[in-house]
Amino acid sequence: MTNKKLKILFIPADNIKANISRSYYFAKGLAKYSDLYFLTWNDYRSIEWLGGKKSKLNTIKCFLSSFFVSYKLYKNNNEDFQRVKSSVFIDAIIGRLIGKVNAKKIMRKHNSKSLKKIINRINPDVVFYSDACYFFPAFDNANFTQVIDIQDDIDWSKLPVNLQEYEKNYRLNQYKKVDIHYIVSKNALENVTKNIGSFPFKVIYNGSDFKEIQKDFSKEINDVKNKLNLHDKYIITHIGSATWVDPVFTEKLFSAIWEKDKSIVLILVGSMKKINLPNVINVGMVSANN
Repeated sequence: MTNKKLKILFIPADNIKANISRSYYFAKGLAKYSDLYFLTWNDYRSIEWLGGKKSKLNTIKCFLSSFFVSYKLYKNNNEDFQRVKSSVFIDAIIGRLIGKVNAKKIMRKHNSKSLKKIINRINPDVVFYSDACYFFPAFDNANFTQVIDIQDDIDWSKLPVNLQEYEKNYRLNQYKKVDIHYIVSKNALENVTKNIGSFPFKVIYNGSDFKEIQKDFSKEINDVKNKLNLHDKYIITHIGSATWVDPVFTEKLFSAIWEKDKSIVLILVGSMKKINLPNVINVGMVSANN
């Protein structure tokens, strides 16, 4: 007799098609031990990770194609979990028209109704809010376990006062409803405790896919050297992603390297603004496959 697998409805923080986010790796890991359903929509941010440029037209297309969609279950050949589609409201473009607070209220009301329909069909044992309940609110007195994961350390000072007030009250309410709390770092936990309240969050740091990192990339490295005419240069990789933190650190780091050794060449890849130093090659966004 085999034990029945736990059924998890997983709500990611993003649906970037490059499949390299914290949410995606959480789902991949959980799928090895559970029957996992990954809620999927068209994420307007995917285009950047695939080497394209973000645009209002792309954002509108993603909004409409995510909103006007019927319930669907399907499975990708390279994944150990099923994907589920249903109508999802994303506030990115609407917030510019009616205000961010109003857009979030409408989004969460719609998505809550949509989530109820999905739950009634799947009947999960666990609903995992990897979006930190940003898109989908948690439920009162749920007959399933609710898990939350916070993957961002928010700079509250950058939010307008009315949005700060609304979001802090909303998140306080959500954190009270869920049963299990995860968070990305101790700094993020201190931020939550200071601005929202004290909750039993367990810190789970971001990790690395060592199987991927340890592959032999000598050919790819030589290709980059040939393309950028860096045959005699030694390449050092610095990886970062937080667009509200990394640019400051990266510019200081690159400036210090330039002052120390002007023979070192640095290649900046990603959506950060260009660093105008003689030793920096600004590549911009490239496809995840490249």
